[in-house]
Amino acid sequence: MTPEEKLVIEEKIVTMLKTVFDPEIPVDIYNLGLIYAIELDDDGNLHIDMTLTAPNCPAADFLVDDARILAAAYGVANQNPLGSAAGYGSSFPLDREMTTRLLGFETLHYNSVAAQMSRGKTERAIAAAISAIASTVARLSMDVCMFMCQNFGLVSLPASMTTGSSIMPHKKNPDLFEILRGRCNRLQALPGELALLTSNLPLGYNRDLQLMKDILFPAVTDMIECLEMCDYAIERLQVKRSIVVVMP
Repeated sequence: MTPEEKLVIEEKIVTMLKTVFDPEIPVDIYNLGLIYAIELDDDGNLHIDMTLTAPNCPAADFLVDDARILAAAYGVANQNPLGSAAGYGSSFPLDREMTTRLLGFETLHYNSVAAQMSRGKTERAIAAAISAIASTVARLSMDVCMFMCQNFGLVSLPASMTTGSSIMPHKKNPDLFEILRGRCNRLQALPGELALLTSNLPLGYNRDLQLMKDILFPAVTDMIECLEMCDYAIERLQVKRSIVVVMP
């Protein structure tokens, strides 16, 4: 292969690389600087050095931050409301510190009205934590889908975890991660939904608050199922070591 022929082929390769865009910003991977070298030998064998911007998966660090948000939401919820009654206290001689201790709460709501009003605030804190976790899992799912496509081909999934199509049964579509991405994107709307439901309520108990159960409880179940699906799939994700250098 002559140098002129090599140059023509390398230019075509660069043109193709410029059709692959970063999933978060509208810049292709070539102009983003992710391609370090393009080497074509005389036999036509191609070797491309590229980076994914950082070694190892950043989702691990993201999940640590998400866990901190979840711990903060747990702290908001870990307050004993018992004794607030309908919103203004009870005439029963309750020892609220004793019930707090016996029920395993860390502390108590000292103001009875605050205990009632926390029904919306607590759920919104939990929703924010769920949304943060869902955002991380959705982004990870997007990365897997992208790195499985033919433009990258860095990872693959077992046939049992992919599907074909009616006219192309040989395809391996990452349906699990696509569904996972969709479910997690839907969960990210949770804080806004609860905020709209509770934004203009007066002090005390309001029947509107019962509607939060229909929103929050299924979302908690959804999030748990998504995490279980993600854990199951990531454990079975196959990295093409002939292409990707796995850092120790």
